[in-house]
Amino acid sequence: MKKILCTALVCYPESIPDEANLFSEIEKSISVGFKYILHDKDKTKDGKLKKPHYHLLFQGTLSQSEWKRVY
Repeated sequence: MKKILCTALVCYPESIPDEANLFSEIEKSISVGFKYILHDKDKTKDGKLKKPHYHLLFQGTLSQSEWKRVY
């Protein structure tokens, strides 16, 4: 089976249809561990707040079918 190595994914809260259940659904859909953090206090060089976004870090290699479920 072909494997895809994924180290990180960035997504914006407004692009997530069901944000409350996103992380539990991902956990059920994949065989590797993952962690996430919401960056909502990042600033631009001008001192303005950046748009809040999640960083998801996967701890291992996802199969192609797992990667499709995450996406």
